[in-house]
Formats: sequence, structure tokens, C-alpha cells
Amino acid sequence: MLAGAVAALRILPPLTRLAQRYVDRTRATAAMLGRWQAGRRPHAGPVLLVALAVAVSALAWSLAGTTGRSLTDQADHRVGADLRLTETAGTPPADRAAQLARLPGVTAALPAWRATLSLGATAQPASLVAVDAGTATGVVRLRPDLADVFTQVTRARVDAPHTALPVGARRLTGRFTGTVTATDTTAPVRAFAVFAEPAGTHRRVPLGASRDGRAVDFTVDLPQDPARLAGFTVETTGPAKLVVDWQLRDLRADSRPVDLGGGPWHTVDRGGVTRDGTTATAAGDTLTARWVRDDDTRRGRGGSPVRLAVTRPAAGRVPLLVTPQALAALRLAVGDDTRLFLGAAEVDVHVVGTVEAFPGDTAAATVFADLPSLRDRIFHDRGLTRDVQEWWLSVPTDRHDDAVTAAGALTGVDVLDRQAVARDLAGDPFGAGARGALFAAALGAVLLAAVGIAVDVSATARRRATELAVLRALGATHRTVTRSLVTEQAFLAGTGVAVGLVAAALVTGAPRLTNGLADRSLHADLAPLPHQVRDLTIEVRAGADGATPTGAAGALERFHAALPQPLSALVDQRWQAAAVAADTATASGDVGPLAEGGTVRLGLRTQTGLPEATRLTAGTWPRTDLGRPVQVAVSQAVADTLALRPGVRLGVAAPGQPPADLLVTGVFQPARPADPLWAAMPQAVEPLLPINDGDPFVAVAVTDPAGLAAAGRAGLPVTHSWR
Repeated sequence: MLAGAVAALRILPPLTRLAQRYVDRTRATAAMLGRWQAGRRPHAGPVLLVALAVAVSALAWSLAGTTGRSLTDQADHRVGADLRLTETAGTPPADRAAQLARLPGVTAALPAWRATLSLGATAQPASLVAVDAGTATGVVRLRPDLADVFTQVTRARVDAPHTALPVGARRLTGRFTGTVTATDTTAPVRAFAVFAEPAGTHRRVPLGASRDGRAVDFTVDLPQDPARLAGFTVETTGPAKLVVDWQLRDLRADSRPVDLGGGPWHTVDRGGVTRDGTTATAAGDTLTARWVRDDDTRRGRGGSPVRLAVTRPAAGRVPLLVTPQALAALRLAVGDDTRLFLGAAEVDVHVVGTVEAFPGDTAAATVFADLPSLRDRIFHDRGLTRDVQEWWLSVPTDRHDDAVTAAGALTGVDVLDRQAVARDLAGDPFGAGARGALFAAALGAVLLAAVGIAVDVSATARRRATELAVLRALGATHRTVTRSLVTEQAFLAGTGVAVGLVAAALVTGAPRLTNGLADRSLHADLAPLPHQVRDLTIEVRAGADGATPTGAAGALERFHAALPQPLSALVDQRWQAAAVAADTATASGDVGPLAEGGTVRLGLRTQTGLPEATRLTAGTWPRTDLGRPVQVAVSQAVADTLALRPGVRLGVAAPGQPPADLLVTGVFQPARPADPLWAAMPQAVEPLLPINDGDPFVAVAVTDPAGLAAAGRAGLPVTHSWR
């Protein structure tokens, strides 16, 4: 800023001369006199003071804005949403979701689970937060460049086979019986229907109690559409050795039969242990379950509770996002599978990505789980349901105060307000003092500049008393003289203001400008680098018979999702390929250089995006059939060099192996030879020609996945890669 002010002193004389030339062409006498007076003698003091005052003021406002954004970000991270409501009793009332939906301005209400974990061998303290990843983007206050991590979680969600009930149905009816076969017990068998709600939680509805096998008819209200039946829970008590038989019949939704078939059912207890004799079968609207217990460890304890779930098995692991500290404590990498105790039970999990920190007043080591996936795994594996501890709300700014007031009137919840937290942070004495000092400095600079200008005007008027009297004697009016003084000072002040604004803009904008220039420079430096240096490539050798490696299907998506942020969002293009390297395969045939005794090293490659990146000039694209020759296509340059055309047959073999038959079916031209797609196979575009006698020709032919698989079965070494 000081350099800018000094620069203003340097540019003032030439700027004054330019202004004089301009006003000389006009008839504005006051303007001509003012510009002439400004150029007669230096006015370093006022210009310097104004430039400094404007620059300091602009910098103070800029830093105040940065501080305000920082406080907002801190409040976003601490609260995690516009409003976060915590159930003080640990268990919400049945109509809590409906209460929140009626709050003014609330656009979304996410139920959340929260728990404290101990991770790894070191028992690292950690936080578990579970919300619905599918709807979290519009509610959870995560940095915008990390919002796509929720999409990664949603793609890996657990597949739970719920029973979809008819749209618009309002009541569920049916009949069930329950029997406990044991000595000295007459305990009733209570049953509950469990519904999967769209928000990611379970709703457990009692159906009644059956004693001694008596049939119980029930009618219960269904939740709002879409209503999905997750299964049933059965509870009773009994001795260590007992058999529980439970049967559901005539299950209907508004008089329409509910089909419970279409997949296997099982009976599980909270231990998740499969017991001999335990079964569950479904046919139509009837469901029959049996559970057997013969536990020596419980003998002599009398009646003990039995809690069962009759449901369909779920498939898949619970997807997790973890912070680097949690990942280090677990000694895992992105893409790994493990088993963790998450709040209620041990579940199989899969790490899909990392985030530097997760909002919501969490620990440094935090595990984020998709709530629907976690809910389904612990229920379908162990019959457990868990109550919601928190609600994360999204509220527009113009309705925020109304929503806070209405939420505060609810019973049984503590309200954490993001805007209130931001105000508390803004009131911190150290932060407020620093901002106050900035504005005090700016105000002092402005006052000093004002005093300097006033002193300069007064001194100028006294020094020019004689000159002003001469002007008056020559006919200049008082108004003209006054306007000339105002024009002179306005010109000087305007110069100082302009220079101060430029200096402040450079000070506040230089970091962003420098970062942008550095970013473009890095891109320019990276662009010419070989793809082996610039890109990330993962290679795996195929099996001895050319078999595709296990897990290759969908690996490109998994590798992309496993990249840490922000790398995942920076991926521009990606390819999956399989290839036989040219230096491991020798061609044979009776055309071109081969007919003249030359050596041709001919590689094979298939890659995603090849058909779209080429233009056929002859023949067709390869489509290899089982038991037929491997169909290949070559570029026009390769075809001209090796005298190839559609219909030509070749052989290609690895050392010591019989040749695989090739059939040329097409000739192509690359749509864009400089496309990064061709970087890993330049010899597919332009073959390498021999330099010395005895040197081979080197070229690559492209084929389809079936063709590469056939080449692998013929003994050619195949490498699979993901770039």
C-alpha cells in the first residue's frame, strides 16, 4: 500500500499535464484554473494521505469480509446443518418427524445416529455419524468441493429386499399366532411390524400378543407412501431350552393381499447366530417362522427374554466415509473391507472414501455411515432397531428465525442454531478486538487524510491571496475562484482515491491472481509430460489362461471413487484396457514385410472409447466370436506399412507358444491423433520403422474384449490396466 501511495506521487505531474491539455479545449474557466494550480507546485502530502486512507479502508473491509466468511464456515462445521436438534430423552416421540415437517420454512429433516467409537488396537476415540447419504447434500454443511462424496456412498448402498406395499394403502391387516414350547412357561408372544421409512429409519408398530397359540387379528395404520415392510419382530420370555413358533396369515393392505414370497426369509436373534432348527418360509400372504434355543449357559436362570426378527437377508457392506485419522487408526486404505462395531452391533463395512473432517461437532477421527445401509444391516442381520438421537434440518435464510422459535417450543429437544453459533463466534473478544483495530486504523487514516486536505486547502488559500485578488480584479467571480479551488482539491483527492483502490485491489487480489497463474502454469507444465508421469495407471497381469482378474468388472468406478478428494473431482478422462505388449508378440504371414522375411512385433489392445475415437475407412469394427480367429482393426498408417487390408489373416505368437490366428476386419483413421486416449498405444496410430538391418517393425492392432480374451487363451501374455 505504501508503494502504491509513492507511485501516486510519481504519476501526479504527468497526470496533471494530461488533464490540463484536456481542459484547455473547453471553456470551463474554473476547471482550467484548478488544473493549472494543481500542476504549479507539488501536493505530495494530501495525495499520499488519501491514497493510504483509501487503501487501508479497503483492506480493512476485505479482511472483515474474510473473517466473516471464516466464522460462517466454523459455524457450519460445528453445527453441520442450519439447525441440529438433539433428543434429550434419547428416544423421540412417534410423531417427531411430523412435528418437524410442520415447522415453518423447514425444507428437509434428516434423522441421524451418533455414537462414540474406539478404533483400532490403540482404541482411538472417534465419532460415528450416520445420516441418509442420498439426501444429505442439501442439508449437511459440507464444503462444496466435497459434496460428491455422498454420491460415492449412495452408489455402494446396502441392498435390502423390503416388501413394497400398494401405493395409497392406509391399513395393514392380518392374523398371527405364537407358541412357546418349553417347560413351565405361559409367556405371551408379542409381534411387531417393522417399516422402513424414506428418511432412513425404522418404524416399529405393535400387532398384539398371542398366548398358547391363540390367533390374534390386527389392524394397524400404515406410514405415508411409499410404505415398505422390512419384516417383523417377535418377543417373549422363556427358559434356556425352548422353541418359538410364529405364523402370520392373510396379510392384506386395504383388503389387497400382500405377497411375501419372491425371496428367502430367515429368523435371527440379536446375537446374529444361526441356530439349528431355526427356519422361516413364506408363501403368498403367509409367513411361518421357528426359532430354537438350547443354551446350557442359561440353565438355572429362569425366564430370559427372547427377541427375534423375521426378515429377508440383506446383501452388501455398509459404505463408510472416514477421516484420515480414523483411517490410520484402523490401518486401512480406501477400498478395504473390515468389520466394525457401529453403535449397536458389529457389521461388515467398506471404506469408499475419505474427508479431511466431517461437520457436526465431531472428533478428529470420524466415521460417517449411510443411515439406510446401517439400519438395514443391523436389522436384517440381528433384528435390532435403534432410535434417532438427532435431527438435521435445512431452513431457508428468510424463514430461519421463525423455524428457530418454533423448534424451541418443541418438548424434549435441544436446538443448536448455526446462525447463533456464528454470532457467538463473532463476539469472541480476540476476534472482535482485531476487527475493531482494523476499522480504527482505517478511520484514523481517513480522519488524517481529511485533516491533511483541510490544512492544504487553508494553506493554499493563504499563499494565493494575492493571486486570487488579481483574478478578482480581472473579473473572476467569487464563484469561479471557489470552483477552481474545489476542482484542484477534487483532482488531487481523486488521484489519491484511484491509486488507493488500485493498491488495495492488488493487496487483496494478488494471492488469488497468483494462485490462478500458478495453476495455469502447472497445467501447462504437465500437459507435455508422458502419460506414465502425468496420469495414474494401475496394471494387473491376467491369469495363465488369459482369465480376467477377479474384481475387474466395475474396477474403473471403484478406483475413481477411491481417489482422495479433491483428486476424484479433477479426473478428466479415464479408460479401462487390456493389451498384449508388442515386444512380447511376433507376427507371421505372407503379406508386406512378412512376405519379404522381415520381423514384425505386433501388439494387441482393447480399450474403452476406441470405437468413438476412430473413423472407419474400410471394413468393420472387430467382433470376435468364440472359436473363431481374433478380429482386429489397424490404423491407415499401419495398414500402408504392413500391406494389410480387411480379409488378411496373420498369426501372432509369444516366444515358445503356437501362434494365435488374427483376421483383419477394418482399417481406421484416428479422429484426433493427439487425443490422450492414444498416448498409451502410439504404435496403433503410427508404426515404428526399422532403423538398422534386422530391426523389427513395431505396430499395435486394436480388437474387442472377446478378442483379447481369446488371445490370452492362446498363450499370449495379457495385461489389464485402468488409467
